Amino acid sequence: MKAERLFQILGLVDESLIEEAVSASSPAAVQRRPSWVRLLAAAACLAVICAGAWGLWQSNPGAGTGSPGDAALAGGESGGDGHSPGTTFLSYAGPVFPLTTAETNTRLTAGRTVTWDFAPGSYEDGSPRQWGAQVTDSYTLTNPADGSVTVNALYPVSTSWLDFPELNAAVTVDSGGTGFSVLSGGYAGGFQDAGEPDGSTWNLAPPDEWADYQALLADGEYLSRAMEETAVPEVPVTVYQFADFAAPHEEYNAATQAVTFTTDPEATTVLSYGFNGMSWDADRGWCQYSYFVPDGVRRETKTKILIVLGDDIGDYVLQGYADGGCDQEIDGVSCTVTRRETTLADVLDLLCRAYQAEFEQFSLGRGQESPFRYLSQAQYQGLVWQLLEQYGLFSATPKDRYSDGRLDEILMEALSQERVLYLSFPVTVPAGGSVTVAAAFWKAPSYDYGCSGSENVGLQGYDLVTALGSTLELTDQTAALVNTDTIEIVRQNLGFDLENGVTQVSLDLAEPHYYLEIRPLEGSSQRRACGSSTGASLASFTSSGPVSRRPEAALGGRPRGLPAPGSPDPLCVQQGTLPERTANLVPSPHQPHRPAVPPKLQGRPISTQQAAGHPLPRPGTGRASGPGPAAFPAQRGSGPVTSPTPGETRRWGTATGSRPPTPPGSGRCRGRHKPHRS
Repeated sequence: MKAERLFQILGLVDESLIEEAVSASSPAAVQRRPSWVRLLAAAACLAVICAGAWGLWQSNPGAGTGSPGDAALAGGESGGDGHSPGTTFLSYAGPVFPLTTAETNTRLTAGRTVTWDFAPGSYEDGSPRQWGAQVTDSYTLTNPADGSVTVNALYPVSTSWLDFPELNAAVTVDSGGTGFSVLSGGYAGGFQDAGEPDGSTWNLAPPDEWADYQALLADGEYLSRAMEETAVPEVPVTVYQFADFAAPHEEYNAATQAVTFTTDPEATTVLSYGFNGMSWDADRGWCQYSYFVPDGVRRETKTKILIVLGDDIGDYVLQGYADGGCDQEIDGVSCTVTRRETTLADVLDLLCRAYQAEFEQFSLGRGQESPFRYLSQAQYQGLVWQLLEQYGLFSATPKDRYSDGRLDEILMEALSQERVLYLSFPVTVPAGGSVTVAAAFWKAPSYDYGCSGSENVGLQGYDLVTALGSTLELTDQTAALVNTDTIEIVRQNLGFDLENGVTQVSLDLAEPHYYLEIRPLEGSSQRRACGSSTGASLASFTSSGPVSRRPEAALGGRPRGLPAPGSPDPLCVQQGTLPERTANLVPSPHQPHRPAVPPKLQGRPISTQQAAGHPLPRPGTGRASGPGPAAFPAQRGSGPVTSPTPGETRRWGTATGSRPPTPPGSGRCRGRHKPHRS
């Protein structure tokens, strides 16, 4: 088993754990994993997917493999353990959490006041925009002890690293601003199938109700792991780096380079970065990785790396093709290949730094902040390793989503996945005294997509939990609303009465969860495209991207304008696909390699492999059309290409007498490609 061998490489193998993992999963599912091509034809299928999301939600709400919450819904109301009556939205923004501390048994007591400020924002043209609320969560910490108490205060927020800068979070202690660092919890959701109830784990299943966070945080383990430092192990690897690209782009605007080799799947594991396509035969070890040759025009990484764990790949063949289908061979495609021996920690450091540079160059919109302002490289590399270890090829039971070893998804989703982040700052409470602590941030609402057909379209939902995950002794809690002239309350269990001026209420500490659902009054509503949270039309995205006005950063300020380009479309998160700039929906030169969704797949979430016309192979069926050769035979008078020795660099072009071998069988094993997304 590949996972067992990887554990042995790491020196972490435990035979009892390996046997337990084997009994819990199909060996074939571990050894034979489908292709990793999963990019949806988003521009062509946006409305179809949105309608499909609603249909799936109606028929099977919260159906996620490994997702914490699976409450059954009926008529928009929900029931079951830990879920108060209220709407379960298609896009869930998470609750407002209470303050906690890294220490336990602090003896500190706390009174709490949570305020939602619904002052409307505006679009760039000055028209009103009612979307989200500015939240101020204030505490009076009291120390009854004879000596002062210093704690490391932790304020949790549900978000992703990609979205965190948009919160404009601020912390004050006794009305004075204070700095904070950010601790990162792991991915908060689970995984789900691609539309067929087959137990597969192709798609993400982010939390979809407050009970999911209740299951995640209740025992304290999630926070404990967030406070631990994660280091990437020094596993020995062999790295093949591709550079100095050349291709006849004037004739072939999607020119592609492929590298082909054979391995022993039981002795070799290959991770990749920067490659757009892959084909392989698991039984015979035949592999082909391919990428669109960088042309200086497309936004894509020039970092192309294969990382080999275990036995080296040996000889390989390079060949150029007219496009990503890898059917028509062409000359004039060349690159430089450098082989070196290093460690996994070293190469992940290289890739994470390269990804940060490319992200900040290509993916940040006008005025948008980089998450790396708050996220250190050490943290980022730790999050990437966590995904590899928990869900990727270093897991005993890797998820289908990451089972191919493609690091592009993992580096991206370490930023885009929903998680709980903790604003960390010190607080000292004097003996017998009190200190006021407040956290302020912009809170996006939960909502249903505009094209879903749901009766709750236009509603904005907000959740509050009273004690979940907190170490403080909370003595009283109050909720308040301000600037409510542009909203109406549709559903709640808080007790506000806007008509009679009741905008402040006391909360019952025995109630774990409160909810508030509002609707903007006519004239203040957000203009929203189908499936989009930004309020911009699809046409505005496909031109120059939506405009954005920077939020005020001061305590009590609120963001105005639209989320900046580069923020994930909640539709993508709901479907479990990777967030990408919506501007990428503009047809590219590679449009022929993003065919429309087959009719039989319309109306429900699908994987990109299905969207590209490739049915998902089931465990045990293999991936290629025929068995691959045990070694590369010489063809047309040319022998196989030999690998460079450590430190040696060679420049390879498309030699006339060299071509990747075609596996014998019923047909050619084709690479499956997608346009690269920075």
